[in-house]
Amino acid sequence: MNVDLKYDREKLLAGLDDNIWNFYSVPENARIFKTSPRNFFSANRLDIIARYILIRQMELGWGIGWALEHYRDFLFASNPNFIDGDGQKSSLTDYMSNFINLIQAAQNNNFDFGRVVIPFVDDTIVDGAHRFSIALYYNLPVYFVEVEGPSQKMNWHGLRELGIRTAATEQLLQEYLHLNDNTYCAVFFGQPEKKLQKAREVILDTCDLIYEKTLLLSEVGCQNLMVLLYGHEPWWKNNKATEFVELRLPKSCKATVIFFSPKNKQGSRPIKELVRSHFPAEHCVHANDTHQETKWLADIFLSTGGIKYLNNAPLIKTKRFNDLFNAYVNALEIRSDKDEFAIDSGAVLAAHGIRDCNDLDYISARKQIIEIDQNLDLDIANHNDEYSEKLNFLDMLIANPDFHFRWKGTKFLSLDTILFLKINRGAPKDIKDAQKIIALRPRLTWQEMIDTFKLKVITWKQNTLPIHISIFLKKLREILPNRLYLLLRFFWQSYKNRNN
Repeated sequence: MNVDLKYDREKLLAGLDDNIWNFYSVPENARIFKTSPRNFFSANRLDIIARYILIRQMELGWGIGWALEHYRDFLFASNPNFIDGDGQKSSLTDYMSNFINLIQAAQNNNFDFGRVVIPFVDDTIVDGAHRFSIALYYNLPVYFVEVEGPSQKMNWHGLRELGIRTAATEQLLQEYLHLNDNTYCAVFFGQPEKKLQKAREVILDTCDLIYEKTLLLSEVGCQNLMVLLYGHEPWWKNNKATEFVELRLPKSCKATVIFFSPKNKQGSRPIKELVRSHFPAEHCVHANDTHQETKWLADIFLSTGGIKYLNNAPLIKTKRFNDLFNAYVNALEIRSDKDEFAIDSGAVLAAHGIRDCNDLDYISARKQIIEIDQNLDLDIANHNDEYSEKLNFLDMLIANPDFHFRWKGTKFLSLDTILFLKINRGAPKDIKDAQKIIALRPRLTWQEMIDTFKLKVITWKQNTLPIHISIFLKKLREILPNRLYLLLRFFWQSYKNRNN
């Protein structure tokens, strides 16, 4: 909300970091107001999520090691010398200590966030990211002031140019999509690039485009995609999967997903109808209607383990697995800490169709036990003790998406994680399971190999090539005349803007 701040204006502006005045100015008619940080929470500053994760895991008391790694990796990529603009911090330890002290002050109500002032340009903050992330987590209103100067965008394009690995960026995007309930996903079925470009233009007219990704799917992956998109509808039956694939992916096992946020919070349906009006095919695109579905789609599409599950899981699971899984999900559903649990071991293999399971084992971040209805006569048990002698980082497996995936809200350890754990334990049964996991990796057809190669080339052009060119341009600046260097830089920036 807007408030009259004439009397406090100078006092508030004095709260800005001194370094801000080197790059920004505050006009006389600048907007200054106090509001929730959620009103400035956007995918243009995904780096905020790395800080948010650390606050959350510190508050929860587990998975802190993974959160610190995320924070450290981002900080190093954006500021490799750890030089602070105001000269108060000069090392990674300084940054971490300062941030952790600020988090603890917020937890103990020893810091007055009512006097925090966050500068912004084009509705995106340009300083105070640590204080903003704390205010965001604890939902503390703070002051914002509109300044004049360069904008700062740490969206997925910006993180890519910093050299942040794609998997880490997608983890931040997962978190963002979970937190922002005004987000949706459009899935385009086997459309050529020319039509996709038109779809992007239509979406960008009324929405912010958050992320785009191309999926290469196996035959069963196409069927599982239909289950993921439509399986929760009351009219759905699994025998519809083949029919839906034939209508939507008759010639291709490739889909493009675009996550977006409507600017006027109108939901996805108007955007979906507008996109469809530009495509002659009735079944060219699907867009979800609810935030719950957005979270389900993000958890699979933005996870290596999730894509592997999509491409390998049998459409029809065994009765034994279904009984165990449904009992586990029902018992977990009533808990507030269900994100601290992950299915482990044989049930993961059964979910991927490798072998059936006689029981369902799970691990938990703090050794919690799930209460199962004894009348069901099902063997569902905590598995933490199986690894306690050799491994002491089970909370890392549950916290870090590198090691797990979610299927409609339920965490499974990824197949690659299970392979590591099986080999590490080394019992004869585990070695047999490890061999079956390795044998699951399919041989590709010629067309699949061509599609995979094309996708890798596209990914290289998008992710790796810009970094190498940026480094090359920096070297050229040292040896070329200034005018020639600026000309080359102009052409490179024009190319990037056209492709973004």
